[in-house]
Amino acid sequence: MRRIRNLITIGLIALVIILLINFIPKLKITENKQTLSSTVEQNVENLMELTTVKYNYTNLAEYDNNLEISGFTIPFTNKTFLVKYNGYLKAGFTDIKIDVKDEKTAVVKLGEPKILDNVINEEDVYFYNEKDSAFNRLNFDELYTVLKEEKVNAEREAIENGFFNDTEKQAKLIITTFLETLKFEEVIFQ
Repeated sequence: MRRIRNLITIGLIALVIILLINFIPKLKITENKQTLSSTVEQNVENLMELTTVKYNYTNLAEYDNNLEISGFTIPFTNKTFLVKYNGYLKAGFTDIKIDVKDEKTAVVKLGEPKILDNVINEEDVYFYNEKDSAFNRLNFDELYTVLKEEKVNAEREAIENGFFNDTEKQAKLIITTFLETLKFEEVIFQ
């Protein structure tokens, strides 16, 4: 009886060892895959922050204002100026997800491209033909409003001219190159 119990105990221990040998490697593969996915994703996000697409612009804006009463212009209240300025836009992705399918395949999901920065260089702002009247003086708020509107116009114009398409192409190139250096053979964008 004791011998049968010992054989059953040895058999159960052997069964547990066999199950552990088969189960533990699968657990480690899943764990490594998740760690690799998050590590790759973090590195790509850092890379993308450094490599945004930049669009430089120079523009000339005109401001013309008259005081009016009931749709009629009041004489001698005209104020105008021209402003020339330089600026730049930067675009990139703030939402990037990478799923490592296996050792050779990565699936990348890019969010929508976004304007990350829109700056008008203060040193490059020049005013021309500044004219105002005693009854309608130029003020800083008007300049600020004009430049703010011009920044919005620059964004709209850049997007209409394919700025986000260029941003997406550049992001795909950078991510693909980076993942290929990590020995991924197939990079799929969704």
